[in-house]
Amino acid sequence: MLVERARAAAILDTVSSAPSLDDRRFVMESSTASAVDPAAPSRFLYHEREGVVWGDYDGDTVSLGRFIGTRDGDMLDIRFVHIGASDGTVTTGTSVSTIEPSDDGRLRLVERFVIDGAEHVSVCVEQSPSGPVSGGRGAPSRRDRLRPA
Repeated sequence: MLVERARAAAILDTVSSAPSLDDRRFVMESSTASAVDPAAPSRFLYHEREGVVWGDYDGDTVSLGRFIGTRDGDMLDIRFVHIGASDGTVTTGTSVSTIEPSDDGRLRLVERFVIDGAEHVSVCVEQSPSGPVSGGRGAPSRRDRLRPA
């Protein structure tokens, strides 16, 4: 299984070449679980401290999602839960992600995740610091609207 192989690789690689994920924003670029709406992709906000990563996400097929996990080198071991945008279904799963540099200097997350026993792969790319916070829509996400100024 992909997830077990990624976990084994994480144990062998404990030195990270990627910078902290703290306060970095990512947008989903592709996924085998569903088609990604390029005009309104899922957006992720990461936090990191002392090997612990957490954050939230929304957009596209997700109304609201949260995740928490650990980082070992360039590997993330994550547990997540989200509410589906279309029907309000609660979905939980696990993910092992690899942090990679992209060709333009931003970070990429290659995520191997499992939902209901099915394995999937998605790719998320870091938003450029000057890019829109909302993943390209122009309007702030619900998370940004709720955040105190």
